[in-house]
Amino acid sequence: MSTSAACDDRFPVLCPHCGQAVRARRDWAGRDVQCTHCAGVLRVPEPPLDGRPVDGLRPPAAPRERFNFPCPRCDSLLESHTGMSGQSGRCPTCNVRLIIPFVDRLHGRVDAAQVLDTAAQDPTPLHAYAASGAQAPRIQRLPDGTCEIECPRCAARAEITADACARCGLPFTLEGMATGGPPAGATAGTAAFVLGVLALPTSVVFVPGLCAAALGLLALFQWRGPRVHVRALIGLGLGLLSLPLGWILIR
Repeated sequence: MSTSAACDDRFPVLCPHCGQAVRARRDWAGRDVQCTHCAGVLRVPEPPLDGRPVDGLRPPAAPRERFNFPCPRCDSLLESHTGMSGQSGRCPTCNVRLIIPFVDRLHGRVDAAQVLDTAAQDPTPLHAYAASGAQAPRIQRLPDGTCEIECPRCAARAEITADACARCGLPFTLEGMATGGPPAGATAGTAAFVLGVLALPTSVVFVPGLCAAALGLLALFQWRGPRVHVRALIGLGLGLLSLPLGWILIR
């Protein structure tokens, strides 16, 4: 008798997320429960009179909360919101397809993301990348199976173990941010700009103008950035302008 009563106390509810049946107790009507198949949240409806499966209800939409989680393949830090939990996404760093995890609000933790790709793939070496999203270094897989890093700023290629771009100096990893200095030509360009500004009022001396022009040429020769080195050009121009100006003033 007690066994029959326990069986009658539960009825099947179809999950609105995955369509699987969940056994719910009659006194759970109106409560939100978690599906045992897909971990989605559903609201238990009123129990039926004939014992047939009933459709579960979607709970009212809660305010979307942003959260971070690591990519299960390359460990890059990704960002999503609770409205996308359970949907498929793609890591912008290693391009792997994954299932966006759910947030356990009760315990304040984020579930682990699941890899969606079924094809066997070599894991990308883990990096603590200095940026995420569109600014993150892009991993490019070569035909021979090896990987390279493509700089998101200047599109130069580097070894997978590189901490910074050798061309423009952009740090790829947190280690690159700690140890990487300014890109080649940046210091000389700044010095050329400062000397070029000083060369105009002291044009009769000639030395600041000559130094500004020389450092400007050196900076332009060393520079490998994606855009023109503006400070080096200004320093070079001011240095060259100060030379004939100084010659006119001393005559």
